[in-house]
Amino acid sequence: MGSLIALAGVGVAVPAAAFTSWLARTGEFGDPSTSTEVDDTEWIDLGAPDAPQIVIEAYPDYLTLPKGVPREAAIADVSRIFAKLDLDAGGEGLAQEGLMTQTYENFAICAWTGDWLTAHLASDAAREDRAATWLGDTGNFPSMVAHDGGGVTDALLSFAAAAHDGDVKTVHQAFDMQSCGERLGGGKR
Repeated sequence: MGSLIALAGVGVAVPAAAFTSWLARTGEFGDPSTSTEVDDTEWIDLGAPDAPQIVIEAYPDYLTLPKGVPREAAIADVSRIFAKLDLDAGGEGLAQEGLMTQTYENFAICAWTGDWLTAHLASDAAREDRAATWLGDTGNFPSMVAHDGGGVTDALLSFAAAAHDGDVKTVHQAFDMQSCGERLGGGKR
């Protein structure tokens, strides 16, 4: 059972786990009604010592990856991206939690696109269809759809249609355009 921490002078017991990502949480949220933002999730201080844990916790439960692509590969990739964002910002990087979820979804899109290309090379029509069907279902990447400022969902669906049509050239373009080779730990396909 988890331990409890009593807040000094308040007399409230709080589960110790509640403080595992306390420092990185800014309490500031995106406000689409007052800006051009389309993401209303919390801004995370990427330089805080607990930021890596928030990146891990942002992995969406609904996300499915192709057979042979472990969840840990997605976590390693997304963690690398946000660590680099913070490094590029001189240790003062900020990112919205929704962007972390979308980055996981984009990893999955890369993984399924790569799976389609592998299946195509192997002439595995059932596997190609499974990957193209996943890519064409916006329920697999709902955060990207919800926060689409315009055109991203349409582009993703056009790539899925290309996969269903067997258009290898367009699927390769989608794979390369999203830097999927780098994200999946390999080169171009």
